[in-house]
Amino acid sequence: MRKLIKSVILVGALLIGLFAPMTSQASSKDYTSFSATPIFGGLPLQKGKEYFAIRAKPNHEYQLPILLKNYGAYPMKVRLTLNNATTTPTGNISYDDPKALVNRRSAVSKQVVGKLEKKVTLQPSSNQVVRYYLKTNAKIVGTELAGITATGIDPAENSKQVNSLASYVIGVSLSEQDALKLDRLKISKIESGNYNCSNAFKVTISNNYPQLIQHAKMRVKIFHGGRLYQSKEYPDINIAPNTPLACVIPHKNLQTGKYRMDVNIQSGQQKVRLHQTFTPLKLSNQARSHEPLMIAVLMTVEIWIIFWICRMIYHKKKNKKN
Repeated sequence: MRKLIKSVILVGALLIGLFAPMTSQASSKDYTSFSATPIFGGLPLQKGKEYFAIRAKPNHEYQLPILLKNYGAYPMKVRLTLNNATTTPTGNISYDDPKALVNRRSAVSKQVVGKLEKKVTLQPSSNQVVRYYLKTNAKIVGTELAGITATGIDPAENSKQVNSLASYVIGVSLSEQDALKLDRLKISKIESGNYNCSNAFKVTISNNYPQLIQHAKMRVKIFHGGRLYQSKEYPDINIAPNTPLACVIPHKNLQTGKYRMDVNIQSGQQKVRLHQTFTPLKLSNQARSHEPLMIAVLMTVEIWIIFWICRMIYHKKKNKKN
């Protein structure tokens, strides 16, 4: 047994010695020294926007040029992907979901001519311009939003297992002259349960319209028995077009009976008040009740494994004596 342990330690030390120089050499290369900058010249952009915020016309073609620069001393690849926008539970815009709104005919991704993903190899201290081409639909209503993410990758990595090293995000919106209307927002669902290991309410606010809400303020108040039970403020929320906002509001000592939720949202000079009554279910206690059972099951399995190992060792020693 001691010889086996010594052999394992020796092999481990040899492997560490062999791979340590390779690891340090790879990490010394810097594949993050690059930039991705939109080129706005000639585009009908909304005033004051620092992304491709296009005042779009029906049946029109647009080019979206992006300047890529490699400041490093090594060749590198840059992968560009265009995804439609979604809304995170914290009220931020995300472009990480390649399946977002893919079935919506008016989505930005549906109006792209060519592939949504592009790969470019940049030589050391060089630059290159990459273009996305858009052909708008016959009718444009409201605002459609997407984002182009430019990610630097190690050229030695397999394309199926990309090692992301640095990234830039450039927004793309196609808009007509349509005023923002907060009264289109609705409370679609209120749930109670265990979210992120805490008891909480989850309220879903639907934005089933192509309108982009930016830098709005939101206050959520929950009443029970005519008294304020819980409240939470969101000083800066953003909601992508045609996507819901799902907020989690922690609570304690959930009681039976009806509750009322008031949601006040303000964007610029516009205000809207959404309200709904609901009767929550005590799901949080049920969710936590499974934890002791899982611990007991794991402990039982561990005891059985230890028992069988000890039994095997005992029989081996007994056979040697015989």
